[in-house]
Amino acid sequence: MTLLEIMIAVGIASAVMAMAVSVVGAGVTLARKGEQTVASNEASRAGMEMLLRDLRIAGTGGGLFVTDSAGTPVQINSIFTQAGTNGTDELWLVVPRSNMMQNDCSKVGSAAIVSASGTGPLTVNCTAPLAGATTLLVTNFSQGALISGLTLATGTSITYAESGVSGFSNNPQKGGFQRGDYVVPVDVVHYFVRLNAATNRPELIRSPGALNTPVSAAAPFKDVSTNRQDRFPDIEDLQVAFGSGVAPSLTFASGHTVVYNPAAAPVALRLTVVGITPRPVLDDQNKVQPFGPVDVEDHLVSVPPPDPDGYRRSVYRRRIELLNMGPANL
Repeated sequence: MTLLEIMIAVGIASAVMAMAVSVVGAGVTLARKGEQTVASNEASRAGMEMLLRDLRIAGTGGGLFVTDSAGTPVQINSIFTQAGTNGTDELWLVVPRSNMMQNDCSKVGSAAIVSASGTGPLTVNCTAPLAGATTLLVTNFSQGALISGLTLATGTSITYAESGVSGFSNNPQKGGFQRGDYVVPVDVVHYFVRLNAATNRPELIRSPGALNTPVSAAAPFKDVSTNRQDRFPDIEDLQVAFGSGVAPSLTFASGHTVVYNPAAAPVALRLTVVGITPRPVLDDQNKVQPFGPVDVEDHLVSVPPPDPDGYRRSVYRRRIELLNMGPANL
């Protein structure tokens, strides 16, 4: 072989190798982008699925009576929101236990049935005290009342802190609790977005709560000290909007600006969760892609436009009809 032939062969081989390296590099970059996209999608999906599970059984499809600091019965929504940090929303839910439709009182989370109408201590049909009960929802499946400070001394009688409040029940227009009402153990849960102090990464937290002390329509619930928190990493934003009017022409308003009105209660809820990639997305030259925070619901982050940080966002939004969320309609 002549020197010229060798040089031509080396040139061709070099060109082929360069093309191969370029193709492999592009494939690696594409795969990395795909992994990042999947990561943000899965983060938002995981948080949304947990929220939807609780939302489908939250409350009773109507308002909940509680007793405020003045000792007056007031109605609140079983789905309560307030403004969170950095433009996010916080969401409180009153969630019945998993055995709510069973009336075997020995099972944790099962229900009892009111056997005598009236106010004051509840007379129920149990043969043993309700198992695992701390807060109870007394419901006729259109509206309910939350009772606390429970004494479950016997299976047929329940005394509670609100029993001395005049007019307090789930059905005050009929003069009190009615025979056939369900008494269901419930949990108060709190969803909010925070930065993890150890990782400095955003996460959605599901934390146990309780009735506030004192209760008010503006602040009906509070957190309780516990280590039992569910954490969903890489979720940057949570937004809640309540819809009013007649479907399909509904008007949605930010959840933390809506005051519950029994005469015009919200009929739908729009929930938005934003997932974020665990690392910035880079191009094939290792430069940060021009991704930045996104606008969702009333959380506008684009005035002025934020600097691109390279984190890709995935937005999941679901609309839920509140009238179909009562246990009787599951």
